[in-house]
Amino acid sequence: MTKEKIIAWCDRFINWLFVAIIFLTPIYFAYFAENYNVFELNKLLIVRGGVSLILFLWLIKTALAGKIVYYNKRLWFAAAAVLAVYIFPGVVFSAKPTLSWWGNYDRQQGVYSLIYYWLFFVLFLLNIKAWAQVKMLIASALAASALVSVYGIIQHFNLDPQKWMTDVSRAFSSLGQPNFLGHYLVMVIPLTISGWWLFKSPKKYYYLPLLLISQLACLLFTFSRSAWLGFALSVLVVVVMLLTLKIKRKTILLSLIILLFIFGGGFLYGLNNSKSPINSYYQRFISSFQVDTGSNKARLVYWAAVGQEFQQTNW
Repeated sequence: MTKEKIIAWCDRFINWLFVAIIFLTPIYFAYFAENYNVFELNKLLIVRGGVSLILFLWLIKTALAGKIVYYNKRLWFAAAAVLAVYIFPGVVFSAKPTLSWWGNYDRQQGVYSLIYYWLFFVLFLLNIKAWAQVKMLIASALAASALVSVYGIIQHFNLDPQKWMTDVSRAFSSLGQPNFLGHYLVMVIPLTISGWWLFKSPKKYYYLPLLLISQLACLLFTFSRSAWLGFALSVLVVVVMLLTLKIKRKTILLSLIILLFIFGGGFLYGLNNSKSPINSYYQRFISSFQVDTGSNKARLVYWAAVGQEFQQTNW
């Protein structure tokens, strides 16, 4: 087998590994073989394993080609800045470097894992060369989000065959935590909207609206205030971008009306029909402004403690 064929096979495997990571990470958890951490550790295994394989294949094809091909120097400077400013100072200036490096055992989201996420981005820059590859990755992300959203909706209506030991009044789907699910949906919903322009198949007129509705419904069922706020800001950004691109204003108005109808309907449903007022959308929204109870109070206590610790340092 010639060098060119080996390099071509490496490129194919790398592309499919990217697709596998993006598709499997959100949906996989230890459903059949429960372990210490059903969600995060299993997803972390997929990411670390996939990134390690991509790095190994990239090193092989780079050694055979005898050169490193890269694109867009500005993105490389951004990647280097992330590594220098965000990742390593977490260990250098940490009061507990070992804990900062590995993270706690439950989630293991220390600097070691952050390096893998950074490598994913760098390897993406090194290997993604055409829009066709990007569209394949977006399609895999949308397919995964469809499964995640449907499962979250099933949980909300108490139809989940899995009996969880935790509270299921807030949907968490295959992400394991309502806020994680909400943040994931906020990231993937803009990709769904972009599908109207990226994909040419006429089937998109059937699949994308259904997918968007399921994503928005699932986002509502997370009761995640931070995700709701993030979604509102992302809608604002998308509207500004569409106006900048001179998209027809009727299209923008129709899209906003659909979004308001979906969220407004869900809000009224929760306000009038929720059995527990704690879980109603109205009470959840109002609680965002209450700083004397719940997580808001806890955050203020933490921030005050950080300020006191900083004042007591010798810097």
